[in-house]
Amino acid sequence: MSELVARHFRRQQWQTKPVYSYAHDIYTWENPSAHRRKFKAVAKHAYALFVAQFGDMPLDEFRHVHINILNVPMNMAFKHLDIYRLSPFRRLYIPGEGDLSRTMSPITVEHLHKVKAL
Repeated sequence: MSELVARHFRRQQWQTKPVYSYAHDIYTWENPSAHRRKFKAVAKHAYALFVAQFGDMPLDEFRHVHINILNVPMNMAFKHLDIYRLSPFRRLYIPGEGDLSRTMSPITVEHLHKVKAL
C-alpha cells in the first residue's frame, strides 16, 4: 500500500493526474478478499477489459458511462489518495434498481382471516 501512495505522490510532482490503475491497485490491495485466487483473477480480468476499452483514464475524467465496473475501486482510490471529489456515479438512476417490481395490495383483516382459515 505504501508503494501505491508513494507512486501517487511521485506522479504529483510531475503534474500528472491519478489514473484508473491507481484505483484498481488500491482496490485489489485493500479488499478483504485480496488473498483469494478467484478474486485476483476476476479483478485482473475486469481491469484488463476496462483498460482495453477506455485506456488507463485519469480519475477525474470518469463519467456515468463507466459505472458498470468502477464504483468500488474509484471510491477507495479517492479515499486513499485524498482526492476531495464526489463519485461521478453519485445519484445515478438505473431503471429497475431499487424500484418495486410489482405493487402489493394492502393487507386487510379479511386477508388475514382467509390465510388463517387455509
